[in-house]
Amino acid sequence: MKVENLELISWTSGLTSAGLNSIQSYKLYLNGKLASRNIPYVEFENELLQIDVCEECFTVGCSSGGYVQILKSGDTVIWKQPLVTARSRLITGAYILNYGSIYWPAERFYSFLEVFRCNEKKLSEGITPMQGIDLWAIHGNKSMKTGVGLNYPLERLEENFLVVYSDVFSNEESFDVYKRARKRLGSYKQCNLIEIPHKAININVMFDIDGCGIWDCLYIMDEEIVYSIGDGYGLVFV
Repeated sequence: MKVENLELISWTSGLTSAGLNSIQSYKLYLNGKLASRNIPYVEFENELLQIDVCEECFTVGCSSGGYVQILKSGDTVIWKQPLVTARSRLITGAYILNYGSIYWPAERFYSFLEVFRCNEKKLSEGITPMQGIDLWAIHGNKSMKTGVGLNYPLERLEENFLVVYSDVFSNEESFDVYKRARKRLGSYKQCNLIEIPHKAININVMFDIDGCGIWDCLYIMDEEIVYSIGDGYGLVFV
């Protein structure tokens, strides 16, 4: 999801089981979808941010759910399902991430932070290969409709491939491109976020499961392989 508009609606709590009363907080809507029921304040934990906070004690970290992992590449800030290695404890992603990763124009994200008087602008720049592979797999999971809170590894997605195809290449050629792209993943040292041009040739996956969508997994651009991560964005690994 590309964040085109955001809306923060203030609300005040009643008496909670923790003995708190009249706590000021916000609900967050992104493109009209409810992203968070309760953000009383913003507190970063390295790359992690909890956007759905406990409604009893209003303390970040009390509950294990509602987290996003934040990445930044150039003028784009990404919210994604937390990568396992980014977690210091067992946590789960925010419900809004079931729509896929969320892409913010950096300026709009910083305006969101300013509402909470948060001056955190020292987000780490760049996407590591591990994070990039995770973004690619997340897009595949969204296409396969694996279910709320589920994110299967690439190996599990591949078990459910029906056909890999393209409008330009044969099915066999398309599958060869996929296998070549997949094999290369372990040898990259960095990856760059790009917006995929319309002229790029796409490689798609159809899953052998009723009701699944099509995963536009790869694009060929000037003989370069681009790994699609959704909403017109892709990764070039080098």
